[in-house]
Amino acid sequence: LRMESALKQENGCRRVYTVTCPWDELRPHYDHVLKEIRSHARVPGFRPGKAPEAMLKTRFRKEIRDELLEHFLPEAARELVKVHDLAPVVEPYAAEIRLEEGEPFRCELAVELAPQVPALDLSALAVECVRRDVAPDEVERVLDGLRERAAVMRPVEGAASEGDFAVVQFRRKGQSKGQEKFFQASSASPHPVERALVGRAAGETLAVHVEPAAEGEAKSPLAPGDYAVAVTRLVHREVPELGDELAKDLGADSLAALREKVASDLRARTEAAMRGEQRDKVVDLLVERHPFAVPPTLVDRQVREELEQFAESLARQGVNLEKADIRWDELAASQRPAAERRVRAYYLVDAVVKSEKIEVSDADLEAALEERARAAGASAAALRARYAKEGALDTLRKSLAHGRALDFLLARASVALVDAPPATPGGPDAPHSHGGGADQPR
Repeated sequence: LRMESALKQENGCRRVYTVTCPWDELRPHYDHVLKEIRSHARVPGFRPGKAPEAMLKTRFRKEIRDELLEHFLPEAARELVKVHDLAPVVEPYAAEIRLEEGEPFRCELAVELAPQVPALDLSALAVECVRRDVAPDEVERVLDGLRERAAVMRPVEGAASEGDFAVVQFRRKGQSKGQEKFFQASSASPHPVERALVGRAAGETLAVHVEPAAEGEAKSPLAPGDYAVAVTRLVHREVPELGDELAKDLGADSLAALREKVASDLRARTEAAMRGEQRDKVVDLLVERHPFAVPPTLVDRQVREELEQFAESLARQGVNLEKADIRWDELAASQRPAAERRVRAYYLVDAVVKSEKIEVSDADLEAALEERARAAGASAAALRARYAKEGALDTLRKSLAHGRALDFLLARASVALVDAPPATPGGPDAPHSHGGGADQPR
């Protein structure tokens, strides 16, 4: 197509071009679309293919326009990028469109380019980070968790005691079909079936009556009525003692060796967290030193990703997102400054990769794939094939290069470790606080 384009507006990384095309260039495409519609259109009172052209143009005006734009806009964008020698970071998109039969086509195409990162100032990178140590009680909490995960269910002979579990067949009077349920015997439970299970043996059938709740009383977990509960199986959750035997089951020679391994793993995780915080602080310092505009669509994507992760987190907690009173527009607006910082940080770290000529060899890439494959319990060849199919190998290579750039920055930085301030109400250590590390480029 023969078209003309000119720069109309430039704002940061976003440029808007006016694109025009004579009608005689579009006419063959218009006639082809109209012919296709005429061949299959069903118009009352006319046989297929016999409806008047003027009626088709009016009746299917939107369909004709959409078909033309679907063909023309991508071609106009490709031509625009070629003529003006552009390297957009996202697909050009239409900001305004005018398409009428017999008139020149006119549209405005927005193009977003990579930002111009200013000359890097890597001098005097000095940051403060909180020192974190592994407390003895943290080790004991992990060991208690290992005990809990090693617990086994063993059959109960005789009657159920407090804390035992029961598999029951559960049916409300008047219902033809019951259902299998799993309850814990507990005399302090608010659930009437769980209270009734204490002292009952497998094979017994018990009747449970639930009265309607009186005014001001908490409602029962069961609707009022009579229930038949047949106990089919009883089990007891047995938690092993913390000792050498459990340690050997978990792959250690002794409890002392297991305790040291847990402490070592906690120290490694703590050091990794401290290093991550130090990286974040150094990147934050660079972001403050190097203000520049970033592509707005990339910021939008970052905000959308954050909101999607937030929504998934709420859904996992059982929150009904349709009924939750969440002002998504306000939340998105509040996330935008942090998203802009993340995008700016990404380009800054990328500039460090280029300025320091940081490279990731094929051997480095293979080593990273093997490490990820081991963590996922898959073969490196299968993981490589999946990454290649998804076009993710270059993304992984860039991620590794960015990691090395962050290590380079941290090696240059002066890091002062300070003691954590005492926790205060509403502070970073308080419940429901949103305190955390600096934004990480993605």
